[in-house]
Amino acid sequence: MEGNLLYKYRNFGEYTNNIIKNSSLYLSPIKQFNDPFDSSLSYHQYYTRSAMLKYWKDSVKIHKEEALSLGYRKDYIHQAMKPYSKNEAFVEQHNRIRQNARDKMGVLSLSRTSTSILMWSHYANNHKGLVFGFEPKAKDSKSCLAKPMKVDYEITYDLLSYVANSEIRQKQYIKELLTKFKDWSYEKEYRVVELNFQGEKPFYKDELKTIIFGLKANQKDIDAMIRLCQENDFSHVKFKKAETIHGKFELAIRDL
Repeated sequence: MEGNLLYKYRNFGEYTNNIIKNSSLYLSPIKQFNDPFDSSLSYHQYYTRSAMLKYWKDSVKIHKEEALSLGYRKDYIHQAMKPYSKNEAFVEQHNRIRQNARDKMGVLSLSRTSTSILMWSHYANNHKGLVFGFEPKAKDSKSCLAKPMKVDYEITYDLLSYVANSEIRQKQYIKELLTKFKDWSYEKEYRVVELNFQGEKPFYKDELKTIIFGLKANQKDIDAMIRLCQENDFSHVKFKKAETIHGKFELAIRDL
């Protein structure tokens, strides 16, 4: 049943109703994550003078034409870099730049599975909530579901580097956002990342395919959600319900 769908576990409530009313999902700030290691891999904190010098020379090459076109003199560019020529200042600057970038990001977390007992417990009010099943179609940035990326789960990782070349730094940037400790692997997470946006972002109505109600969901909540979908042009959505499988620690999903 999973197919190409990605799932969002939710509680019943006003914010969940807005998913239907506004055809939108919320991209969260990283600081709201429940894992302090999430999107926060460690960087080397010591660099040799020669490594920093090479980094600055590479940076000047990349940005030289742009800076000169804005009227900056070549010697001004080098003077501006002098305060960060020592390791402590260099590391502090890059830690600050990295944190500022993190503070602006918004992340939408989804899952490849709709039958995780733990996720129903943690993110759907102890199986009293619901799960939205989406089939991302849009490749353009108008949909919040565009270009979901798979999260990798690791036991250890190598320290990242502030002095790597631009190509490697780009890969590190992605790795930091998409690497979590192996204990979280049951989530089978996919992410959509916006570098400069947090808050609600719309999806196309036909991307929502199914809504699954928890095995302990209240019938009044179920009826209200079905009615809300009918009132907001989601009549195509298929409604299902989770139930236990006799003799197994598993959930099954059946049609309503």
